[in-house]
Amino acid sequence: MKNFKSSMSFVLLCVLGCFLITSSPVFAEKVTPRDIAMGSKLTEIVKRGVLRVGTCAIYPPFDMVDKNGEIFGFDVDIDKMMAKDLGVKLEMVNTAWDGIIDTLYTGKTDILIIGMTKTLKRMQRVSFTDAYFVHGQKLGINKKRQPNLTSWEQLDKPGNIITVMLGTTGDFAATKMFKKATIRRFETAPEMIMEVIRGRADAWQWDEPQTAIHVSENKDKVYMLDVPGNREEMGFAIQRGDQDFLNWLNFFLHELKRKGVLDELYKKWFVNADEWQNRLPAKK
Repeated sequence: MKNFKSSMSFVLLCVLGCFLITSSPVFAEKVTPRDIAMGSKLTEIVKRGVLRVGTCAIYPPFDMVDKNGEIFGFDVDIDKMMAKDLGVKLEMVNTAWDGIIDTLYTGKTDILIIGMTKTLKRMQRVSFTDAYFVHGQKLGINKKRQPNLTSWEQLDKPGNIITVMLGTTGDFAATKMFKKATIRRFETAPEMIMEVIRGRADAWQWDEPQTAIHVSENKDKVYMLDVPGNREEMGFAIQRGDQDFLNWLNFFLHELKRKGVLDELYKKWFVNADEWQNRLPAKK
């Protein structure tokens, strides 16, 4: 009996010892600020010597392709400044809009700078920086099909056709707004716009900057209509959880705003549009 009690005491001491070892804060693995910094995408970019920016170059004047196949625009100027401040080379990764967020997690890109609107749904997948551009939604209206519209509500009738680009905030907003009209979704912006310009649809819904440019280029065929109450903020998108990289990016943006750089870029790409439009390929 004595030996049995001794054996049981030994077992209990072993169990208690294991519990103390595994539960004691002394033995807990600590994550230090250095560990966080070393695991950040910011550290990876600097070590690699290359900043990989994801884009979808079909959004004048933010991201577009010129006659020589070079990607240029408002966002690209920012990309170049960012790479310079990081002391690394710039690599543009041009991909389709649908699935572009996935490139952050497959290792193809480090950041998305693509005029992406900040939404709660997207923030479930990415972390956004502070806003670098603010705009609203607009409609591009076909003059022959709808010559005298004064509000978007007049479009919401059976038989009318609204075009949108799949997965954009224009798509999301139009889905909520138009309950009677037909919504047609396209993979690319040119398809969406040409459907209206050629008279096969009544209107397209898209971001204000791009709609304004395409309307100005086709004044004889389309006009622009406001969509009240739609204020959108654009931000850079990165993988969720990387606060170290996010802090750097927000201060980078702070400096661009403080120095008036974003104001200068706005004038260059939106006010003086004639200076870059001749770089675009001829329309078919």
